[in-house]
Amino acid sequence: MKRLLLTLCGAAACWGAAAQDYPLPDDWREAESESKSQPRFRADEIGLRYEAQVGVGGGGRLDMQYLGLDYAHYFPRNIGFRTGLNWYVEGCGAGEFGSIPVQFSWRSGRLAPAGYASSDRGYYYDGRYYRDENYGVGSLFADLLLSVLPTAFEVHAGVTPGMLLGGRTQDSDDSFSVDRRFACTADAGGRFIIPVWRFDVYCDITYHYFLTRNFYNRAWNRRSRRSFVGIGAGVSFEF
Repeated sequence: MKRLLLTLCGAAACWGAAAQDYPLPDDWREAESESKSQPRFRADEIGLRYEAQVGVGGGGRLDMQYLGLDYAHYFPRNIGFRTGLNWYVEGCGAGEFGSIPVQFSWRSGRLAPAGYASSDRGYYYDGRYYRDENYGVGSLFADLLLSVLPTAFEVHAGVTPGMLLGGRTQDSDDSFSVDRRFACTADAGGRFIIPVWRFDVYCDITYHYFLTRNFYNRAWNRRSRRSFVGIGAGVSFEF
């Protein structure tokens, strides 16, 4: 009997040394040893965005800027759709311009860096807390850097139909007249996202191609460019 007890105690000691697991309080958790993608915890989001579109390629220069109100819904596997309202505030020929994006998107989960989830590194053992002595200024700086880097990304593609309102005539030699009121662009781009609780702060880069010819400069007898690169920034709230 004594030999059996000694054998069991020795096996338990060897198993504990090999596992090297320390019990943590309920409000602590140890992160995975490798970074992995975590699923989204909210299916809907609403956001506000600003974007500047710069014309590229041949044709007359026409740069535009707009404010956008976005709504997105995501299904399992982070596939979803995005819509909203864009209202252009500069560079739209003679009239005002409003459009409605219709895009399909895929978004990654939040990428969690390896290590402990708490900023205060350490562990509990035998009812006592032991601070990680190797956690110093360098580790703190690395944590701060990781906290402001994008930890999620998105790709999206679709079309954006819109309507040019107001006057259609050319105001000056360096502006454009509006030949057609209905406009539509084909879009493809991506976002780099910094999640903060339920908020997402992001940078958006999207290519837009006008499927319709809408703008014409009669003074220079040339049409505007049809290709645009949009660079924007915004914030959204998940619910």
